[in-house]
Amino acid sequence: MATIMLGSASVVIRTFTDSSMPPWFALFAVGATVVDGVTVGGMLLTNPKFSFEGLINAVPPLYLAVGGIAVPLMTLLAVTTIVQLPGDPHVVDGSYIINSHGVSQVVSPERYGEVLRLLARLFSLIALLGQVLALGAFLAHRRMVSGQHQE
Repeated sequence: MATIMLGSASVVIRTFTDSSMPPWFALFAVGATVVDGVTVGGMLLTNPKFSFEGLINAVPPLYLAVGGIAVPLMTLLAVTTIVQLPGDPHVVDGSYIINSHGVSQVVSPERYGEVLRLLARLFSLIALLGQVLALGAFLAHRRMVSGQHQE
């Protein structure tokens, strides 16, 4: 799970540094989050002692501290990315188009690529947020099952 999270983080970082990164690369992060969610959800729901309060109390303190810093920063980055998006990119008859609330604008291939990278960053950040939460739930579940945390 941590390896998948690092992969998603690398996608986010590459959207800042690599202008040749294909935007569909963000699908990796979204798919990984779905897998993590199903896996962790299944573990939690099959635990007869499951409770949200117990789960939250069982999250390791170091992970809470790191998550308390990382989650707001990722949320802020996602919001600033949304603000930077000029619209929805499309290719129509070989022309690069940005559509914003029904108003279409022809843009250069470079600008079109920038918008695609912003979208990849946004999807990757949302997926990474989900993975951070899933990893926290997984670690809490492991502590509860192993008896390291008593309710």
